Amino acid sequence: MQTSSSRCSLAAAFGAVALMLGLGAEAHPRLAADRSAEVGLFQSDANAVNRITAFRVDRFVPVDDRHLVIWTRPNAAYLVTLRHPLVELRHARAIGMTSTAASIHRDFDHVVVNGMRHRMVGLHALDRAQARALTGRS
Repeated sequence: MQTSSSRCSLAAAFGAVALMLGLGAEAHPRLAADRSAEVGLFQSDANAVNRITAFRVDRFVPVDDRHLVIWTRPNAAYLVTLRHPLVELRHARAIGMTSTAASIHRDFDHVVVNGMRHRMVGLHALDRAQARALTGRS
């Protein structure tokens, strides 16, 4: 018999698995342990978003230990900021993202790396030039 807490855990696991994707991180030679100063240029209130509607994440590129860029469509890139630094991020071959009602919500959903959930605290829309400046890719 399942308890209420195990059902909640099971529901959370299914939510995480629903968007768990085998996305390959693109190798990036400029990846440094901390690029906060450079990343800060793209974290204005003007491009901050509370949620994105994404049925899938096409690809991701780690920027540093707390930031990654995800693409939900070829020209729709977002800068994701994690609450805590995550050394494993730069070596991750795949990530997953939890979602709520077919949307990814800042301050609620998580990035999943090596089976561990990591809370997002920032989500910023990027144009193509900004994504290229952070990742070296279009």
